[in-house]
Amino acid sequence: MQKAKKDIPAMINDAISDPEVPKIYANGFATGIGNGDTVVVLQQNTIPIAVLNLSFTVAKTLTLKLGNLIKEIEDKANTVILTTDNFSEALSEKSPNEGKNADN
Repeated sequence: MQKAKKDIPAMINDAISDPEVPKIYANGFATGIGNGDTVVVLQQNTIPIAVLNLSFTVAKTLTLKLGNLIKEIEDKANTVILTTDNFSEALSEKSPNEGKNADN
């Protein structure tokens, strides 16, 4: 008899509560591609903290699933979450008051 698949929310809760499962927080990443898979270097404040290799199939599936999660958050919050590229672009643009003297 085949074992029934564990439902996803239960698996997530089990992983979160298991002290043996590593917990990683990243606020940046770099990606690369090989001839058989992808690589994601997770970073904290530009310092590499973990390397994640994914097959092309898993990488694409993860991309779609994460996109769906973010879309759900945006829809419920009625907002758009900016990407790090959006933030970088906004921060690199000169503000209207930049370079002006406070007395002007």
